[in-house]
Amino acid sequence: MAMRKGLRALMKVIPDEAGRVRALHVTSVESLQRPEIIRHVERLLNNYEPPQGCVVVVLPGELLDRPYIRDSLVYWLIDQLSGNNLLSRVHVVINNPVLGPIPYEISEVYPLSQHEYPEPTPNYLRSLSRQLLRKYLTKLRDRGFTDVIIIVRDGRDKFINGLMNMGFRGMVILEARSRQELYSLIPWVIKEVSNIQCGN
Repeated sequence: MAMRKGLRALMKVIPDEAGRVRALHVTSVESLQRPEIIRHVERLLNNYEPPQGCVVVVLPGELLDRPYIRDSLVYWLIDQLSGNNLLSRVHVVINNPVLGPIPYEISEVYPLSQHEYPEPTPNYLRSLSRQLLRKYLTKLRDRGFTDVIIIVRDGRDKFINGLMNMGFRGMVILEARSRQELYSLIPWVIKEVSNIQCGN
């Protein structure tokens, strides 16, 4: 508790971006206690205002290039949603295997696109990412989002067990083991989003 209090005091005097920005290397649970990462988590859960909508689409970060907003697959998804007049009802989130949920709109903010992590990612880092995703989805549910479509690279059963009984009207969890499989799921996601009725 005293260390956490000291860290919060230290974060008040450490600037958000000091000089040259370098990539963070997230290799352990201790790496996740860096001020930049703690600041991101607190801002995501307490300050970030997600766009209005009713559907959350979660993509697997390990199959995408950073910054996520510039990835061709994310760009194509956003373009398809926009072209079908569905973007206003969807919040697109990338689930990074170590940092957890990253809304695509803020994916260029430091350190969200300037970090490295081991591949394959250890389970202890992935479990923290899943916990943070659950907290973020709870925030979205409380703001009126009713349906969730989650695509994971692997560990679908762990996601199902960790996200049961969250109070969403609908939750679909799919698995895509490669970027090509993820591409093939995008038309299905667009169709599903178009079938979801927003509002009570």
